[in-house]
Parts: sequence; C-alpha cells; structure tokens
Amino acid sequence: MKPKANPVHALHPWFARLLKAALCVASAAGFVVVPSLAHASVVVQGTRVVYNGGASQTEVQISNRDDFPNMVQVWVDAGDPQSSPEDHDDRFFLTPPLFRLQPHSGQALRIKYLEHDLPQDRETLFYLNVLQVPPVSAEQMESNKVLLMIRSRLKLFYRPESIHADPSTAGDALAFEVEQRDEGMVLLAKNPSPFFVTLTGVTLSSKAGGYSVESRMIAPFAQQVWLLDDPSVLEKPELVVEYQWLDDTGGGRQQKAAVQR
Repeated sequence: MKPKANPVHALHPWFARLLKAALCVASAAGFVVVPSLAHASVVVQGTRVVYNGGASQTEVQISNRDDFPNMVQVWVDAGDPQSSPEDHDDRFFLTPPLFRLQPHSGQALRIKYLEHDLPQDRETLFYLNVLQVPPVSAEQMESNKVLLMIRSRLKLFYRPESIHADPSTAGDALAFEVEQRDEGMVLLAKNPSPFFVTLTGVTLSSKAGGYSVESRMIAPFAQQVWLLDDPSVLEKPELVVEYQWLDDTGGGRQQKAAVQR
C-alpha cells in the first residue's frame, strides 16, 4: 500500500498566518527574504536534490546554525514559485513535513516518490521548498513588528532508473548553432541528453573578443534560444561558445564547443 500524501496544510492557526504572510513575496532566486540582505541560518546540504528512481527514498540534511530553535516547513512544487504547503505535490511524501529544529542541530528530511506516471526516458523537474520561521511570542504577533522568514527553494530532479546515460557528461554533449529568424540572429543550444543542463557564464568568444548571454537551464531533449543584440559578433573568426554547466553536486564544469553556422 502506498503511503498517503502528508497533511502539510494542517498547521497551527498562528503558523498558518505567518506562512501566508511570508509567501506574499517571492524573489526570482526562489527565496522569501525580509529584509533582502538577510541569509538563511537554516541550511540545506547541497544546492540541488537528485532522486534516483531505483531508490525507495532519498534523504536531505537540514541544519540550524542559530543559537535559538527554528520551525521548519517543507513541501514540493512542480514549478510555481508562489506555491505554499497547501499546494504540495502529492507525488512525493515528505517526512517530517513540519518540525522544530533545535539550535546547532540537524534533521534528516526523507523524500519518497509515490510512483505516479512520470516520463521514464528523461528527468522531471520539481522544487523542494524549505521555510524557516524563527520563534515568536503571542505578544510579538500582536505588535505589528516585521517577522523575518526565509524560504529556500532547491531544484529536485526525479531521475528514472531506466536512464542509462552518464549524467556527468550531460553538459559536454550540447550542440550550438546560429541561425537567422524573423526576430534576428539567434544562438541555439540543443540538449540531446535525458538530463536537465544548467548553463552559467555562456560566452560567444573569438580572438577578437567575447559576447555574453544570460544563464539558462535546458530541459532534456530540448533547446534554448538567445537573441543576439549584436549580430556582428558572428563575423569574428574562429567563433566558439565557452560555458560552465552544473553537475549533480552543483559544481561548475568548464566546457568549450564549436558554433555551427
């Protein structure tokens, strides 16, 4: 028998009010931060989670660096940065979904996939949300003071057991080309692998100089397109793409590829 999805929405009323307030603001980086310069002291080990389909479950370590306890709420979403625990994706069962983390201590979060019908020839992307709520008294709740809560949002990749390709070479297989479209000259990056590939530091370069484009993630068997604001860069000799892609640990790997014209 499959376990039922955890009741992550069953929160104490005051915690639910805090959570609703925290989720009213979400930054592009996937964090809820008030003020914006604050940093999470409840820390998730790693920068991404890879769930291997052949495993019964996977674990993520969460630690509290503060000198005081924090409440922690976790949930999974399928791509909505405005999601809340009520929107938890029930294809995953999280244990525990809500817990108190003592000062300078840790907690193992167990993630179990409930075997819904996901593609078996490629990865599927989800996001793991970790909300840090510091202790607050009833008096503080009524004082209209700003309460700092931080939500960390990490990529969670479901990787089917049926994939036999090597993820450590996924970023090396990208193919780059340029073509003329109605909107202008574009650079295309094609991903022939079954893995998501996150690119950083993408630069069209030659002996005459470089032209940078924004970092993006490319889905399995898909492509990304960048409009080139300065098409004259294509006139430079020996044009190549220099880029960095992120492996399973979140580490950057440098790579260089020829550009097909």
